[in-house]
Amino acid sequence: MKTTRSLLAIATIVASFASATQAATTYVITGQLTGNSVGVIYTPTNPVFTGNMTLDSAAAQLSAGVFQFEPYSDYVPWQNATYTVPDETIAYGASTGNWSGSTLHLSTNYINYQPGSTCTGNFCPPSLDNSIGALTLDLIFSDANHFTGVATATDATYSYSRSYAFSGTAVPVPATAWLFGSGLIGLGCAAQRKFKTA
Repeated sequence: MKTTRSLLAIATIVASFASATQAATTYVITGQLTGNSVGVIYTPTNPVFTGNMTLDSAAAQLSAGVFQFEPYSDYVPWQNATYTVPDETIAYGASTGNWSGSTLHLSTNYINYQPGSTCTGNFCPPSLDNSIGALTLDLIFSDANHFTGVATATDATYSYSRSYAFSGTAVPVPATAWLFGSGLIGLGCAAQRKFKTA
């Protein structure tokens, strides 16, 4: 009886491990800013970013994601002001979307962090606080491990938008995790053989 319970416990752990490794996938992101709605001029013209995104594609659920930009500057014509941005991060949160063919549509909110940014020119805001807004994402999957994407971030305060293009590649499950799962299965098989010979 004890051996049977042990087998059931091990089987439950293995099943939980399998579902955990398959439910959500983390993707490495690379991309660039492709444009904006108000004529801001960027240097470099299309700042690049890296990041990550965790989602369960089968359930169309996004857990979280982040875009981390290279240093850049931008000139705002109507302010005659230049912003220097050494470190920008766009962090976005959970969302449930919908599929249209091979494209996953998602809508979520973001926070734009720009620590250490400075402004020079005729008109500069009194502070360069973090901004918030809405983010839409369209992820076009070529297979379960790769997609290309486009996104639009709309600032909630100033009602302007920026667009992005990027690609995602699934991060392989660490070998140690698979060894752990294999070990559990091996323990289960060993216990079963012992139970049969007892």
